[in-house]
Amino acid sequence: VNILIVTVGSRDSGCGHIQRMSVLAQELVRRGHRVGFVTLANTSGEKRLWNLFPIGGVDISYIKSLDNMGNVSNYLKSHAVADVVIMDLEHGPPENLIRYAKSHSRKTVVVGGVGFAIHDKKAIDELVDLQVYQSVLVSSMNQDRVTKNMLVGPEYLIIDEVYPNSRRLADNGWDDSMHSWIGGVQREGVLISMGGSDPHNITQSIVNFVREQHLRASAVIGPGMKHNGISADECILQQSNLASAIGRHKYLITALGMTVYEALCLGIPVACTAWSKDHEETALWLRDRDYVAYLGLWDNIDWDTLKGDMDNCLIEGDYPDWNDAVSAGRKLIDGLGVHRVVDAIEAL
Repeated sequence: VNILIVTVGSRDSGCGHIQRMSVLAQELVRRGHRVGFVTLANTSGEKRLWNLFPIGGVDISYIKSLDNMGNVSNYLKSHAVADVVIMDLEHGPPENLIRYAKSHSRKTVVVGGVGFAIHDKKAIDELVDLQVYQSVLVSSMNQDRVTKNMLVGPEYLIIDEVYPNSRRLADNGWDDSMHSWIGGVQREGVLISMGGSDPHNITQSIVNFVREQHLRASAVIGPGMKHNGISADECILQQSNLASAIGRHKYLITALGMTVYEALCLGIPVACTAWSKDHEETALWLRDRDYVAYLGLWDNIDWDTLKGDMDNCLIEGDYPDWNDAVSAGRKLIDGLGVHRVVDAIEAL
């Protein structure tokens, strides 16, 4: 089956779309399908795709604008008719792109829903064959829109298989000392990861606050970050996934997105901020069920909440809140979503 994925990773939209679509592509290729990408030129997402697939396995094409479908057309012409076009874009694909994809393929798929709102709902409902929303909130998709071609829920989260694999490794030695060990590696300190781009440059202020609490602070330097002068106890260049970095820390501070769910799969307590009001409903849902500590919007972080949660999870002697967070996160995210999504695509 010929499958075309249209997605973007940039400073504005982050790299979560690119990351999960690369995981999806790997599983599709593993099952014998032919996969191609179309993405925006000169972006962190384009560079990330070339790094993830340096020796082939997928075709990568790029365009200057989503309004210019020339490269998409060239790809489709060179591969006859695409069997499936998958679109994963911030706020969902525009109607013109959906119609173009539908006219040049047998089936169309839209993936989204970690925290951002879908804009062109009417066109998607009318034209798309399968919708996959990786959201804990059906209401955030508008419950009256839920139809037979819509899959909604955290069980469809597309994360790298290294997360459930690491989780199984940890399960082999799961005991009361799990707050210190995973796969034989001692956990310590706090990891700060503000996505692939940290669009509001808040990494350093969070690092500073963590260190003021006399805790070790490690910072992830994402591929789209403009500032590279971060001062932390350790700076980690973001690789294809953050499993090893998350797994060797006791606590994660991040922005609502895929990294939250990756950490929950591993069983790491999470505090998160949100980049916009679009994300806040999901963040509050997670907070109200004790999956995360929610710190408010990025420009008004609740430092008292962060300090209190770190104290409860990391400083008190018997770590009761740490163990509660581990158990809750692991129940919510099993890490097998990519297999369920590919099953659904193959069933089209």
